[in-house]
Amino acid sequence: HSIPLSGPEALRPADRAGILGSVLGRPLRFEGQADAEARAEMSRTVPAKYVDAFFLFFSDGEFDDSPVLSTVEDVTGRPARTFKEWATAHAAEFG
Repeated sequence: HSIPLSGPEALRPADRAGILGSVLGRPLRFEGQADAEARAEMSRTVPAKYVDAFFLFFSDGEFDDSPVLSTVEDVTGRPARTFKEWATAHAAEFG
């Protein structure tokens, strides 16, 4: 049984790239990949049933990881870190 988790904010990949670039002091950008291109690329190394499941969850909307939940604070007694706080703490690991 898994417990749903989230940070204290819902961020798109482009938002995370912008925050990480700010923390690292260099410009970063996120470039989305067209579904057809991603499907073709994934299909070269991943079985079709897993590629289909990926697109059902993430592209077709059967999985939504955007709700902000209080689980981290409920379990640990302290608020979850923001992505910027996490990135700042781990900036050296990005080289």
